[in-house]
Amino acid sequence: MLRTLFTFLSLFAILGSLSAQTPVRWRHEAKALGNGQYSITFKAKIEKGWYVYSLYLPSEDGPVATSVTIEEGEFTPVGKASESSSDPGNKKSGFDEIFEMQVTKYKNDLQILKTVATPNKQQHLVGYLEYMTCNDQSCLPPTNYEFDIDLAALPQPKAAQESTEDGKSGQVAPKAKDAANTTAQLDSAAETPKEEVTVEEETAPNSSAVEGQPISWSYEKRLIEGNSYELIFRAEMTEGWHTYSQFLEGEDGPVATKLNFVEGDHFKLLSGPTESTNDPKNKVSGFDPLFDMKLTKYKNQLEIRQRVEVLDSSKALEGFLTYMICDKEQCLPPTDLEFSFFKAAAASTPKIDPNKVLTGIDRPDIRSSLKAAAARGNCGTEVESDNLSLWMIFFFGFIGGLFALLTPCVFPMIPLTVSFFTKRSQSKAEGIRNATIYGLSIIGIYVALGMFVTIVFGENALNWLSTHWIPNLSFFILFIAFAISFFGYYEITLPSSWSNETDRAADRGGLLGIFFMAFTLSLVSFSCTGPIIGTLLVQAAEGGQLAPAVGMLGFSSALALPFALFSAFPGWLNSLPRSGGWMNVVKVVLGFVEVALAFKFLSKADMTMHWELLKYETFLGIYVVVAFAMGIYLLGFIRFPHDMKGAKISLPRKGLGLFSIALATYFALGFTVDEKTGTYATPPIMSGLAPPACYSYYHPCDCPAGLQNCFHDYEEGLAYAREQKLPIMIDFTGYGCENCRKMEDQVWVKPEINKILNEEYVLISLYVDDRTKLEKTLTAPDGQKIRNVGNKWAAFERLNFGQVSQPLYVLMAPDETILNTPVGAVFDADKYQEFLECGLSNYALWGKGELK
Repeated sequence: MLRTLFTFLSLFAILGSLSAQTPVRWRHEAKALGNGQYSITFKAKIEKGWYVYSLYLPSEDGPVATSVTIEEGEFTPVGKASESSSDPGNKKSGFDEIFEMQVTKYKNDLQILKTVATPNKQQHLVGYLEYMTCNDQSCLPPTNYEFDIDLAALPQPKAAQESTEDGKSGQVAPKAKDAANTTAQLDSAAETPKEEVTVEEETAPNSSAVEGQPISWSYEKRLIEGNSYELIFRAEMTEGWHTYSQFLEGEDGPVATKLNFVEGDHFKLLSGPTESTNDPKNKVSGFDPLFDMKLTKYKNQLEIRQRVEVLDSSKALEGFLTYMICDKEQCLPPTDLEFSFFKAAAASTPKIDPNKVLTGIDRPDIRSSLKAAAARGNCGTEVESDNLSLWMIFFFGFIGGLFALLTPCVFPMIPLTVSFFTKRSQSKAEGIRNATIYGLSIIGIYVALGMFVTIVFGENALNWLSTHWIPNLSFFILFIAFAISFFGYYEITLPSSWSNETDRAADRGGLLGIFFMAFTLSLVSFSCTGPIIGTLLVQAAEGGQLAPAVGMLGFSSALALPFALFSAFPGWLNSLPRSGGWMNVVKVVLGFVEVALAFKFLSKADMTMHWELLKYETFLGIYVVVAFAMGIYLLGFIRFPHDMKGAKISLPRKGLGLFSIALATYFALGFTVDEKTGTYATPPIMSGLAPPACYSYYHPCDCPAGLQNCFHDYEEGLAYAREQKLPIMIDFTGYGCENCRKMEDQVWVKPEINKILNEEYVLISLYVDDRTKLEKTLTAPDGQKIRNVGNKWAAFERLNFGQVSQPLYVLMAPDETILNTPVGAVFDADKYQEFLECGLSNYALWGKGELK
């Protein structure tokens, strides 16, 4: 997993070889085969030098396999999807140097055939094909090709029409079902020739790759006799990772693997569950140093079997498998793998009404009222939003660049590079010119990286990058890996061939040679600058499309500045501190900072997915421990591998150590409880970093800042406001929104503002990053997919208020009349109070029918 993430981030450095547009063009064709069966053919035209990967790859720890997903429509797969090419030579199977594993990929063209059976030929099949494109040096991010197939528009074969009973469309003839069953039986028999079992339809394994984890699961069912089935779950794990047995002693260790079934009277559990592996060496029993106890765990492969008696096959047999996966140094959070058998029989009309949902978020009356509110303003008072400005992003990027200068990867390069320019140049003016070009090249490389992130991801995907659990969990793992490297336990470096190639290019001389010298610096310093750049890009993603490039401009400006200054004034080099042990201290301090930032990313994933693993007390406790550990390290009480034994502790280092311990004490003050609100008093510096105080084990609350009443569904809050005849404040927020937390912790807790929100308004907090899935994927009027609750509220904000950032505060009357101009984060409590009071004044006018 780490190798995949590391490769993906490292490839960002090769900007010149990446294209903003995918070099693959897809099209699809659909055909009615008769007897309720349909074939869908996807055809790809691939540009020269690029590849698309097979549907079937041996491991999840590599490129993204091509896959076809149907999101809407009642259907049953007939056999497995097949793949082919017009020329057998286009199929390449073997070792891939980018991912260091065996893969199968296609060049020039690829054709995928998927066959499905359905009793309803009047419906649409809507879904997407996901694929990944690479050449010999780099890969583009995974891309979706969406499709919508109207089955009613496809001509039906004559034989199929004649076989339909009484001319009724939508009823599959018995032969079609037999054909589907036969195909499934042949597929299953081919896979398991050693076991003589009767195979029921839908036994082709359901693949369930777990995104962001070094494990993949598949599951299937097999008919034993009568109504008895065996459910089989198989796990394949990346080398070095393992999962735990179902049968563990005690509750104080890792999470045991466990099958959980949704209760019902339509099935009965028989003998089992059992567990086994294809190689006895994969089962390891004994003392585990990570948990300090005796355990049984499995590496490489695990198989779990459970026998059931199905009493009513018209109902779905559903549940989830809980497991935990670890390596020698860390464990990923426990994960639930959802499963469902007899899906076709259990299919039914979704409870959610698509038309009602789309009507609920697309409100022309609100848009019309918003224009009138813009003309009214905020009662003559100018209220400025304090969302992170581009200047602040530049400033934070510049500070990050200054930190990068002090690392062992960059600092020693300053005198070496400047000396190279001064000796190579025939005059001082030429030396300054070359150093300036060198500095500008550094700036250009990093700004191009920021632009690349914007072009590839786009504004909507930048929000996904900063709030979705997958990138946040990935950054958590990556930053922990970087932190351990900073502590000196191993070294992270890019492939030496990259730096060797750029170094040879730098020897050409001239402007191109100077550029490649700057490019070489960017590559060799990656192990130190990578975490800083990653943090900056993710934080900047919340600031809009220009923010990543502006952040990189600040970072690279600080990085390039010393080279230009010392080239202009070479005498200053004598006053430059010598490289030494102090840089290792800086690196360890950055390691502690990386650990703290890693848990910030994990906290976002935890809140958006409702895992409830890292609540306020745990998070704050981790920050206390990290700050205290950094303090005692700086004071010399603990050492890391690259620290010299008996080294003298300087006075500045002692001072910084005492400051770190004081910081730990300051963090600990966050455990005090505010008597007025009944919640934790979050330290100001932790606002936006720590989870909301309400996300707590001991003092949980549904509403922030001690408020007594709030809603998380717009329609429910609107109905309550109409009943109570109170104005509304819509709070577009997010679990991963730092400015939202700062507003709640620093502004909403003010007594006068807290009173207004408690007594005068109905608060409706809508979380745009809530990943709770809807029962059916919908399409918003602007074409965006709505797959979960967060998508729904994000579309509501985007369609009606023209905003995609949070927080956004909207004051409205119960009939959805906007009372004044909506605002974002306003950290000036007096200004924010004026905004709220302006809404109340306009609400009074609205009640009299005088609001214009």
